[in-house]
Amino acid sequence: MLFRLGDFYETFGDDAERAAPLLGITLTSRELGKGQRYPMAGVPYHAYESYIGKLLRAGLKVALCDQVETAGEARGLVRREVVRVLTPGTVVEDAYLEGGGTNYAVAVCLRSHYHGIAALDCSTGELALLRVEPTDDALRDELTRLRPAELVASEGDRSRLLTLVGGTPISWADPLDFDARAAVDRLQTLLGVETLAAFGCDEWPEALAAAHALIRHAERSHLRLEPGLLRLHAEHPRAYMHLDPATRKSLGLAAERPPSGDDLLGLMLREATTTLGARELRRWLDQPLRDRAPLDHRLDRVTLLVEDPLARGQLQTALRGLPDLERIAARTGQGVATPRDLRGLLKALVALPGVRRTTAKWPELAGSLPSPSEAELRDHLEQALVDDVPATLKDG
Repeated sequence: MLFRLGDFYETFGDDAERAAPLLGITLTSRELGKGQRYPMAGVPYHAYESYIGKLLRAGLKVALCDQVETAGEARGLVRREVVRVLTPGTVVEDAYLEGGGTNYAVAVCLRSHYHGIAALDCSTGELALLRVEPTDDALRDELTRLRPAELVASEGDRSRLLTLVGGTPISWADPLDFDARAAVDRLQTLLGVETLAAFGCDEWPEALAAAHALIRHAERSHLRLEPGLLRLHAEHPRAYMHLDPATRKSLGLAAERPPSGDDLLGLMLREATTTLGARELRRWLDQPLRDRAPLDHRLDRVTLLVEDPLARGQLQTALRGLPDLERIAARTGQGVATPRDLRGLLKALVALPGVRRTTAKWPELAGSLPSPSEAELRDHLEQALVDDVPATLKDG
């Protein structure tokens, strides 16, 4: 617990004794009387993100208790509430995320017929559902591919998972959270659909149960889950080539978090023009296609770019320096977008017409023309934002 006191976030008691060595800060104490002292350790409010990042990388959860009224509004003590619970798999802020990568919170539901898996990247809104054979090897292979920042699992599976999972942080959930029927209702509402049949996961109760536990975990972290903020897709095993951990390692795909830069994955990600492209490239490498039709479609689009280096260079120039729009959209949906995020969004909106002019010769890549709503949003942001935007909304 980080408790806001003036210009500091303070930790107390056992939290202070645990945090001080991890953060490299001084452990102090306060007099309680009768010779007793209470441990405490604090970090400056203006630099709290860097300290929280250290705690998250150590696999810890952080609750932020902040002031929710001013001294002028308070009748007595200023009221404080827990406004956010940050966990390794539910963060959306850039300060805690690997650029160009994924940051999955992964829930697993162990059953006798299949194991269900749900992977949610809260920083982009991507929700993937899949199920695997009910063996430890099958589960381990998928977790190796997904590289979860955090696992969510039932208390009833504690002993089995502790022997299966390495150093990944685990949040233990109530077994009742793994409710497939409740998941169907929630997902239909969040996706604005009447059935999940079109997604191909309506008959995957194990994966749906995992999805419900994941949704409950995100909500307990004070994340908003509202219609329009999630993108669901079901991963069908027959559509992708299976790569076990040994194969991934021999191909240079078993990168650590984050990639070291010396392996194949790190080298490829460095060549991507945008973080969105790096993330998509990582998905392609992690899940090689097996079906001929989508593979041909992907290769046709790659061929268009390879055969026209001049236009490809123009497209790279138009895209270079653009921000991570997926993550900006997620932070906007969560109500935590910063002025710099909005400036990045404006930069993308200004560049978008040029990108579409460059790709107009390729109908397969061009997409739709800019809509009036895009121009309206761009004009609104241009009027609202100053050139040198502050780091936070509180700064103007």
